[in-house]
Parts: sequence; C-alpha cells; structure tokens
Amino acid sequence: MTIKCRSCNSSNTNCVFNSKNIHGHHYVSADKFTIYFCRHCHTYFLDNIEKQTKYYSRYYQPNYYQSNSFLTKILMYITFTLKKIRIQKHFKKPSSISILDIGCGQGEFLSFLPNNFKKYGVEINKTASKKISAYGIKIFTGDINTTNFGSTKFDCVTMWHVLEHLPRPQLTLKKINRLLKPGGVLLFSTPNSQSLGFKYGQKHYFHLDFPRHLFIPCQKSLAMLLKTSGFSKYKFSYPFYDFPLDLFWSLRHSLLKYLVYPFYPLFKLLSPETLLTTVYK
Repeated sequence: MTIKCRSCNSSNTNCVFNSKNIHGHHYVSADKFTIYFCRHCHTYFLDNIEKQTKYYSRYYQPNYYQSNSFLTKILMYITFTLKKIRIQKHFKKPSSISILDIGCGQGEFLSFLPNNFKKYGVEINKTASKKISAYGIKIFTGDINTTNFGSTKFDCVTMWHVLEHLPRPQLTLKKINRLLKPGGVLLFSTPNSQSLGFKYGQKHYFHLDFPRHLFIPCQKSLAMLLKTSGFSKYKFSYPFYDFPLDLFWSLRHSLLKYLVYPFYPLFKLLSPETLLTTVYK
C-alpha cells in the first residue's frame, strides 16, 4: 500500500525506520510507529494516525502543558525577547500590531508581548485556552482550519513549533495567507530533518516527538509547501538559541557525541536543529 506524503501528496515514499513514543528525551511508552520518507520533498512523516479513535486523548496527556522550571522560564524569556524584536523589526511604526498566535498553549508568548500588540490566540486544548482569558487575550478555541475569524485580519501570525502537529499543513498555510493583511508577516518554527541531530540521532532525535509530530520538514519541503499555499517571499534562519540542549540529547546514543560534546556550543551554533521561517505577504 502506497502512503502519500503529508506535505506534498507525492506517492514517491518509502518506510525508513520505526520510532517509539518519546517526548523530547523522555520515554513515554513502547508504542511503535512507522516513519516514512518522501523522495520528492524530503519530508519524514507518519501515516494517518490522527484518524485513530482517541488519538488526541491518548497521546496528548493532561500534563502536556506542564509547569516550567525556573531555568526553563529564563530561557523562555530570552527566546520570547528575540522573537518580539524580530517581529517589531518588520514594522516601521509598531504603535499597534495585531497578532494571531496559532497553538498558543496557555498564552505565555502573547502575555509576554507589550501592550502595543493587539493579541489573539488559537488553541485546540480547551483546558489550556481557559487560562488565557485571564491575560485579556482574545482566544479562539478549536482547530485553526475550521475557526471563523469573521472579517478580522492580522499584521502578524505566529506558529512556534505547531505546524508539524497539524495533519493538513497546506490547508493551514492557505488559511493564514487569507488572514494576513497586505504587508503582513508570518513567522513559524519547526524541527529540521536536515540537521546534525536528525541525521545521526534518527529515532533518538530530540524533536522527533512522534506521534504528536505528524511530520518533520526541511527547507526544501517548506519551500514547496509555501509556494503551493500562495506565498512567494520567504526566508529561512536557524535560531541556535531555540532548545539549547536539543543536539546534546539527539546524539546521546551516537558515537558522534564524543566529538560534539567537548565543543558543544560550536556545534550547536553551526547545526540547524530547528528552522525559523519568515514569510512576507
């Protein structure tokens, strides 16, 4: 049976390896998943697992949005600051910026932004979305693809490690294209299958996170997705500050760790473990 690629719908795919249910570097369960590779766009992906009964309740446990440690909060503050600066640089007069954060969780990023941002969020997790209203943020609870925003359009849309969770990424990007104002900007981050951690970590790759991640893209597959979604202007960057220990955990079972660990900051700086894509309307 041919499994079509989630990203480009190509049938030129094959099975490459199996993965267990691991979240970051934490073992969750012995459930096994078959990982496929698309020769056309170079995406790694799962089959239609999200169509299984109770998929979300089984693999997104109630503690999925667990409390962060003090160190994690410091790293989040640094990351959020850099993201805010990147957004503000796009607007010459950032007196008022309407922003939609897709997959906003408990609203940490939106609540961090200053008051000159008019803040909106979309979150499918009902428990998480209830906590966001305390921040004075307009929250839409549900699937981005079926959410009705009326006539509202946005200067900026963000998705921080969300796209890889979505079963129909092209549909989502097309909707975002319609939601952005002319001159608006979309920023989203994803794992990168063309990274040192993925190449040598494979089933131990920190950002694999199957079956919550439904696919792992690369620069080529994202470029193809954006073009078929109506976007023509975009650029890629590699935020080394994103998940500072991801490469460390990805290589924990590889002999390459004996070379990388002693010079870890240098390898982390040079290896594009994650992708940050900036898209211009």
